[in-house]
Amino acid sequence: MFSAAVVALSVFGAAPENLPSVPKPDRPAKKAPVAIAGCRCSSYGIRPFPSGGEWISCAEKIREQFPGSVPSFIWIVGCIGNNGHCHLNFPIGAPLEKASGSSVDKNEEFLALCDEKGCQVWLQVEPGDADVVALATRTMTRYKHHPSVKGFGVDVEWYKTGNTRGCGTPLSDEVAETIDKAVKKVDPRFNCFVKHWNKEWLPKTYRSDMIFVDDSQQHHSFASMKKEFKSWADYFAPNTVVYQIGYKADAKIWDKFDLPVKALGDSFAAGVQENQNCGIIWVDFTLKKLLEKLK
Repeated sequence: MFSAAVVALSVFGAAPENLPSVPKPDRPAKKAPVAIAGCRCSSYGIRPFPSGGEWISCAEKIREQFPGSVPSFIWIVGCIGNNGHCHLNFPIGAPLEKASGSSVDKNEEFLALCDEKGCQVWLQVEPGDADVVALATRTMTRYKHHPSVKGFGVDVEWYKTGNTRGCGTPLSDEVAETIDKAVKKVDPRFNCFVKHWNKEWLPKTYRSDMIFVDDSQQHHSFASMKKEFKSWADYFAPNTVVYQIGYKADAKIWDKFDLPVKALGDSFAAGVQENQNCGIIWVDFTLKKLLEKLK
């Protein structure tokens, strides 16, 4: 197992323990078997890249499969490149080591449309070797005026990836707490998600109102997939869990269903605890094939 890294808080000029305390957040009450339903969205996952309206139409079709859910997005604003560099798709202002920004903002128009349509969005980065706390602060400060923006996400697979055999560096309780407090300093309504396929790579005990996203793939069977996701829910209960599904590597499982997102989603949601919220996010890599089935 790889040792967890500690992020330097240059953005605050203070040690993690000196961050201001924040009120203990309330976890959302469970109102439906699936509360979060929609799509993962990246610059590299689908061609041609859908328009904002097309993305929302996709999320709405998935939401329709789960009464009581809200159309939702994991919207990737930062992608890892060469040498652990994180490229953000918006201007970042002051220089940030191991990170760069775009000359134009590629999120504002979409987020404004999500505000109008009542969607919810988590803004995710693949942080690489950049200061993940600074990434969180810059991202959430820029987009805090959007009511559709609910929080910040870290794909831990792409966190400090050097010498990790493609797994990333495990995210310690201390780093998770620092990220969580940083986004809540921007706005107390924000929460964070952390994502990996192995629960051992995510915080051992720090919970707050964090969401834990399982993006495992290459499952042997539907039964093994259900077992994996139930184990994930039990481990992180009572916190919200999200299952990021639809990978090509699992097409042998999901493609046999007429409505795969509903069949898998209902089954996985049945495995979470009574007081635990659940989300279903379909990956952009196979979104076209899913939409053909949802026509």
